[in-house]
Amino acid sequence: GISSDASVTVSAMPSDIATRVYTLTNTATGAVTTTTVTPGGSTAYVPPTLEGSYTLVVTDTDTSNNVASSAPLSFTLDKTVAKPVISLLSDYGASTTDGLTNSPYVLVSNLDSTSTWRYTVDGGKTYIDPYTLADGSYAVQVQATDVAGNQALSTAVTLQLDRTITTPVLNLPVTAVNTSNY
Repeated sequence: GISSDASVTVSAMPSDIATRVYTLTNTATGAVTTTTVTPGGSTAYVPPTLEGSYTLVVTDTDTSNNVASSAPLSFTLDKTVAKPVISLLSDYGASTTDGLTNSPYVLVSNLDSTSTWRYTVDGGKTYIDPYTLADGSYAVQVQATDVAGNQALSTAVTLQLDRTITTPVLNLPVTAVNTSNY
């Protein structure tokens, strides 16, 4: 799988185990890191910190010299996500950059192919459907989340949402009626 955290959970070491060996292979480079743990020892598995594809195998050797290995665990360590870039879908003000619009929607670019995104107007504390916004001024951002769980918040774009307009009223002028001819 893909993860932003390469920590693993391994079953407890039985009491008759003499050594537990973690063998981590970077599948792109072929580099192998081996960590040996003994009961009561202070050495522990150290997960990789560099992004990449890895395979981990845990091998136990008991006090009778019997050896058992786990099935290989293959994973990709992904600790970054592209920061999304946003712009207003429409800007109808006096200029194309004043943020005056009747649409709260944004165009989102620079997303990883596996990312999803959410819309926020409070710096990422809550996420909303932009359609629910009332008229007003907002600092809009989107948060991208990739398949590994990494998150990035876009730079804010300010919009002045105005979806109301006063309806014009038509009146005919009132003219005096001449009643003397009746």
